[in-house]
Amino acid sequence: MNTTEVLGRLHDFISKPILFVIFGILCVAFGLVSFILLFHWDRYAIDKSAIVKAQSIFFLGGAAILLIAFISVILY
Repeated sequence: MNTTEVLGRLHDFISKPILFVIFGILCVAFGLVSFILLFHWDRYAIDKSAIVKAQSIFFLGGAAILLIAFISVILY
């Protein structure tokens, strides 16, 4: 079975609305983890410069992943 056959069958089982629901759940989970990490970083911060660096990496990386996921759902 080649890639084209697998992707063709995937369209039979997973519809675009289901992918949007999964994407929404992913966004809610990201928001929850972000809230927890922001609280943790604010409450237990030792080195402010390290916290700013960690937050920047987390949010830029998370935004990039969510953007790629959103584009993938749109193009599905």
